[in-house]
Parts: sequence; C-alpha cells; structure tokens
Amino acid sequence: MVRTRFAPSPTGSIHIGGMRTAIYNYLFAKASGGKFILRIEDTDAKRSKKQYEAEILKALKWLGCFPDEDFEKGGPYGPYRQSERKEIYRHYFEKLRKSDAVLYPCFCNAEELLKMKEEQQKQGKRIGYDGRCYFREKSEVERFLAEGRPHSYRLRLPHKSINFKDLIKGEVKIDLSSLSDPVILKSDGGFTYHFCVVVDDIEMKISHVIRGEDHLINTAYHLLIYSYLDENPPQYAHVALMVDPYGKKISKRTGGSTFLEMKEAGVLPEAVVSYLLSTGLGQEEIFKSMEEAIKAFNIEFLPKGKTHFDAGKLYSFNAKLIQSLSEEELLQRAQEGNYCQPYDLLERERLLEWLKAWKENIESLKDAGRVIQIFLCKQLDYELTDLKIITQEIREALEEVIDSIENQAGAVELLDKLVEVASSKNISKGSIMKVLRLAVTGQLKGPPLPTLLKILGTKKSIERIKNYLNASKKAR
Repeated sequence: MVRTRFAPSPTGSIHIGGMRTAIYNYLFAKASGGKFILRIEDTDAKRSKKQYEAEILKALKWLGCFPDEDFEKGGPYGPYRQSERKEIYRHYFEKLRKSDAVLYPCFCNAEELLKMKEEQQKQGKRIGYDGRCYFREKSEVERFLAEGRPHSYRLRLPHKSINFKDLIKGEVKIDLSSLSDPVILKSDGGFTYHFCVVVDDIEMKISHVIRGEDHLINTAYHLLIYSYLDENPPQYAHVALMVDPYGKKISKRTGGSTFLEMKEAGVLPEAVVSYLLSTGLGQEEIFKSMEEAIKAFNIEFLPKGKTHFDAGKLYSFNAKLIQSLSEEELLQRAQEGNYCQPYDLLERERLLEWLKAWKENIESLKDAGRVIQIFLCKQLDYELTDLKIITQEIREALEEVIDSIENQAGAVELLDKLVEVASSKNISKGSIMKVLRLAVTGQLKGPPLPTLLKILGTKKSIERIKNYLNASKKAR
C-alpha cells in the first residue's frame, strides 16, 4: 500500500511551503488509494512547542488533508511524536552498530566546531566537519571515554557515490566524499534527524517521500543508513522549492504566507490547493473540492523549477472561488469562520439579497464578513475624512428629504425625493449620491445605490442618514 507522510517540526507557524508538502503527499496517497500520516519531528526540545503542533493539525484539517494516522487519533505504528520513540531509536542504533557502519565518538564541542568553520572560511575550504575525531589515536579515544568526556557518535562516510532514481528529478548521483560525517547520536543522548527519519519511515512503512529539493543531499545520508540497516528505502520525489519574491526560501517570516495569516485574511482552503497545484500545472485551474484535486493529481506535474510565492495570484484564486459560492454558502462560511456576528433569522432573506448585491466586491471571507457587518450594524463607523466631505447645501438637502419622507409616512421614495431636492438646490446628482452612499454603507464604492436602499428599507436608511449627519456635525 502507498503510505506517505508529512513530518514537520513544531518550531514555528506552518507556512505555504509546509502546506504545499502536506498537500502533495496527501493527494498522492489518496490518488493511489493509500494512507497519509502526520508525524511530528520534535527532537529539537528547546524550540518545539505544543501550540505549533496543534496549529499544524488544525491547518491540515482546514485544508482537507485529514491524516489517517497522527498523534491525536493514533494508529498501528505510533507513537507519532519523535520525542516518544526513543526506545525504538535505541534498538535501531544497536542494529546500526552491529552492521558494517563505522560509528566513532566525536569529542568536539560547539566552540571547537565554530572555530573549525571559521578557519575553513578564511582558507576558502569546504565548510563541514573534517573528520578529526575519526583520526584520533585509539589510546586517546579510550582515555577520553574513561574520563567521561562528553561526546557524540558520527557515521563515517565511505568513499563512494549514492545513486537513486527520483520520481521528479530522474537519475540522481551524490558523491559522499563531498559531504561531512553526520552525527547520529548527540552528546545529550538524543538522536539526530538523519537517523530518526530513517527509523520512523521504516517502522511506519512509508512507501513514498515527497519533499523539497533542499532535502536532496539528506537523501544520500538516509539511503546509506538504509543500506547499513538492510532495509528497503521509500521512493523519493524532490520538488523544486517555492521561494519568496526575493528568491529566498519561504519561511514563517514571509509576509502573508502562514496558515494563521491566511485564515485571518479569509482565504479559502480550496484557493490554497488550487493555487499550489496550478504552480505545477503551469495553468490556472480551480478545484472546488479535494475530491476534484485528487482526481486531477499527477506527480509528474509537480514543479521541476523554482516557483515564486505570489500572494496576489493566491487572492485571485480566492476571489474566483468566492464568486462560485452561493450566497447561502458564503454566509455560512463567514459565520463558521467567525468573520461576522450572529444575526436574527428574520433578517436572513434580506441579508442574502445584500450579499448577492455585493458579491462582485467580495474577494475573501474577511470581505464577506465586513459586508455582512455593514448590513447588520446598528450604527456605522465613519472615517473622519468621509465625515468632512459633506457641504452645507447637501446637509440641508438631506435634512429636507428626511423631514419630507417622515411627514409623508414613506409615500415618496427616498432616492426620488433626494434627486428632486438636489435639482431644486442646484446640487449635482453625483455629489449628493456620494454622500448618501457614505451615509448608508460607510463606503465610497459598492453596488448600485438603488439596490442597496431597497434592501435596507426606508426606515433603516433614514436612521443611517441621521447618524451620519450627527457624526459629521461633531467632526466639524
């Protein structure tokens, strides 16, 4: 069975790069009738936090990438946190020691390693561990061990190349002599990423690993460890990186790229999926459901060259998906996402009409919430500059219209009467309509004013005009 995994470190907010990896692995698994596993790589105890762990799972569920196995629901190959799998790692470490692998103690501390790096930089040499502890005299090693000197264990790399077939890049060859001997067991007794990821993929029966091409070199380390453990490795697919507008790798510091930022802005999960899949397809395609995306997925379409994160393009997808929603679904999603306050069910029909009128102006759920609030609020908040637009002539015209409408019990249409009074006072229709729009919506732009006034009704419209007039007096 195809089994893929998403294995993030809970050291920061999940961003578009991480979501992309999760989506690709999920879609590949489901398109193949397989399983998708969430595994938390929390070996960095100082930086790992439960809040990020919870955020990762929340983001996956929001996207529609529901794990078949994870730290919350469990599964047959748990635990699903690396911090809870130490005994499993110890067992495999002993297996590695009994293999043909050469493991040696490294007594270099952080200060020594930093000094070594600085010297290599000065001399223009390759940056990396130079294997100095491997060449220590046996007597010296024994003495250091007897003294209880802190040490890690490194894996000595053989002088050979690692060759493998990547599902995206094709044939790959990596010369191990260009790499540094990796630490397997840290001085504090913890195991490193390179070892843990191999053990976990073996134990969890992972068949395919889809990840960023920044892990390409790591694959050489991992395949070597697989060979020493006499285990079959998964198939690898390394996707070209997604970078920010400046060409740097996407991180949580890339503006607008994190799950929480997108959620706050009212981005639809379907927009994220559609945007990420289209960066590989090379053409825009809208996927209204995860089922549609699964049917369309093909690993051969994943990016082979760097793609730039384009927030504008993402929001373009979002706007198109918003337009495809019915008013009922748009209202429901805005409510479920807490983008608007609860409303009286008696207002529902008029609220749906209101949303329909504004639909072309809505690009996100946050926009939808703002539009809903314009309809529901008892009193609008006006910008100071908007309150100072009104002239004395327009103020008098509005007051006369309000007085006329109220005295005639609504017998005269508000808009018709306003145009009539404006004409008699030689006020341009455009200027008075601008103020009227501000008064009833708090906005300078929007759907046709007659439509909005009809939905609001004469009573509510007059209340808003009065509030605007009072607020503008106080602003003078």
